[in-house]
Amino acid sequence: MEVMEVFIPIVAMVGTFTMIVLLRQFTNKERMMMIEKGADPSQFKLANKSGAVVFGTLAIGAGIGLMVANFLENSLQMDKVVYPAMLFIFGGMGLIIGRKMADKDEK
Repeated sequence: MEVMEVFIPIVAMVGTFTMIVLLRQFTNKERMMMIEKGADPSQFKLANKSGAVVFGTLAIGAGIGLMVANFLENSLQMDKVVYPAMLFIFGGMGLIIGRKMADKDEK
């Protein structure tokens, strides 16, 4: 095992963690500055929960896509190219269905 194979996941995790911490820090500073200028703190609450619905249907679609890709690869002897194809197709369908469900709930 080479040294680079060890460092790549470590750097990726540290970079992701740092990005999340800095994003939260800048968001908090922005909100504090808005409150100091007289903005109402109640406007910072999330008004809709549609993001969870959309993410959930995306995850379901991606899971179904991976299952279909596995079935196609094993039964029809297709190449491994079916995995990203089915992931994008079913994930996109999940996003579309989730957006339609979220729009219906908002009305």
